[in-house]
Amino acid sequence: MMRRTRSDTERERKERLEVRVAREFLLDYNQEKRSVFQVLASGRPPQPDIICKDVRTGEEIGIEVTIVYYDEQHAKAVWQTARGKEASGYPLSQPDSVENLRVFREANEAMKNKSKKSYGFVGRLLLLVVTYPPRLYLIRMKKHLSSLHVPEEHPFHEIYIYSTRSEPYQLFPERKWIGTYRAHNL
Repeated sequence: MMRRTRSDTERERKERLEVRVAREFLLDYNQEKRSVFQVLASGRPPQPDIICKDVRTGEEIGIEVTIVYYDEQHAKAVWQTARGKEASGYPLSQPDSVENLRVFREANEAMKNKSKKSYGFVGRLLLLVVTYPPRLYLIRMKKHLSSLHVPEEHPFHEIYIYSTRSEPYQLFPERKWIGTYRAHNL
C-alpha cells in the first residue's frame, strides 16, 4: 500500500476548493449562458484546473481557477487554518475599502501571470479569479472594477472575477454582471 504524502493531501485540498468554487460559479454561468455545464474532472497540467461538460450539448469548457488574497501572509494564514494547524491571525490595519484595493492589485497580477501560461485544452477556456477575503463584496467595489486590467494577450475566451459571496462579474470579452447579479445591476 502506498503511503500518501503531504503534497498529495495539499493538492487534494486545493482541488476540492477549485471544484467547489467552479460548481458555485457554474450556477450563475449556466443561468447566463442557458447551458447545463457540470464539473467533469480536475484537470492535470497542462490542462486547466477544472474540466466541465454541458450535459445537454456535450460541449466542454476548461476553467483555470486562481485565488487572490490580501497578500502572501494572508494566504499563508488561510491555508494553515485549512490544514488544521494553528495560524497567526491576519489583522487588517486599514478600512476594508483600502484593503480590498490590495486584493484588486493581486487580481491584476494573477491575471497577468495566468495569461503567460499555455493550456493543453481544446475548447473554450475560462479564467476565474476568486477573491478570497470574506469581507470583500464586489458589489460594494463597483466603482473600482475598472481598476482590474485584462492583459492584452492571453489564452482565455472569457475572464471573470468572483467573490466568496458568489458575485460573478465578467471582465472579458465584455464587462458585466452575470447570472442573478445581472438582474440586480442593470
